Amino acid sequence: LNEGRLELLPRLSFQEEPPLLSLPEDAAVRHDNIVDNQTSTSVGVGAYNNVVERCVVFVFKLPNFGPIENPFVGSSFSFNFTGKTNNARATDLYGLAVRDAPAVLGSDYYGQSPDPDPTPGTVRIQEVILDNSTSTGILTTSFEAGFALTDYLNAAYDGGANAGKYVFLRLNTRVPLSGANRANVTMSEGGSEGPPDTRPHITYQLKFEGAPVDLWRLAQFGTVVPEGIAAPDADPDGDGWTNAQEYILGTDPMVPIVGPLLEFEPSGENYALRFMTRATDGPGYEGLRRYYSVEYSEDLSDWDDLDGATEILGADEEISVEFPAEKNTEFYRLRVWLD
Repeated sequence: LNEGRLELLPRLSFQEEPPLLSLPEDAAVRHDNIVDNQTSTSVGVGAYNNVVERCVVFVFKLPNFGPIENPFVGSSFSFNFTGKTNNARATDLYGLAVRDAPAVLGSDYYGQSPDPDPTPGTVRIQEVILDNSTSTGILTTSFEAGFALTDYLNAAYDGGANAGKYVFLRLNTRVPLSGANRANVTMSEGGSEGPPDTRPHITYQLKFEGAPVDLWRLAQFGTVVPEGIAAPDADPDGDGWTNAQEYILGTDPMVPIVGPLLEFEPSGENYALRFMTRATDGPGYEGLRRYYSVEYSEDLSDWDDLDGATEILGADEEISVEFPAEKNTEFYRLRVWLD
């Protein structure tokens, strides 16, 4: 692996990151401040009968972008509206105050009113995100609500002071309780990546000034800070390859690499070297390409390029290089780099 040709220069990036997914702590909260349905796959927003009213609270962990003001430049929230019992009552979307722990609280309940929730730190993001006329399926915040959500996330992040803490999005009714009328929505336990993606999730675009590898680190570990399991020389999956090496290779640092990267085997009267190449794709690789070269040596000191296997562009395909069996070279290595 050769990092010498990889320029890790800071640059300003505006790009969509992997979504923030609602955590298993999401739950419903009753009007009598009882938290329930925490492990349910689907929960109703509204009344279950004439005496029980519920709101739904989704939980998200703020990533660690480092000390940066207003890192979110755009965002939207999506959830799966699966159906309704009798009539779906008009429902608002709120953002709650940032907290140190992901637990949903009984005091998070609010509903049955069109007036804004006066609780400190609470922001109404969208009025009537759904009502009885709304079609089932994936619902996403409106264009205007996207600005409100982005402002809410930036305020919660607070220049990095709240990185790693938790934010909460709440769906609650805005009209008085009346019979068993409710909208049913998918919770974290019931969603799937799809398509369509039925998991409650926040999609966001990030303003980030840093090296490309920092964006990769953010996608893999939820932080740009090169410490702990996210450190360049850390090996969280225990396969012997460091994070810095796995970034160059394009492999998952949390899943062990199995087997050799370069395989040597007989091929008729010749020998063959085989290896897989990977295209550069995803966060941290914008504007970069991955290249491969096979080198050989007779003494493990002086290395030369093997003809037919130099500067191969990664394209998610297997490469096979054959050479005569009488060749005396005993040592081969695969060099991988980004440029």
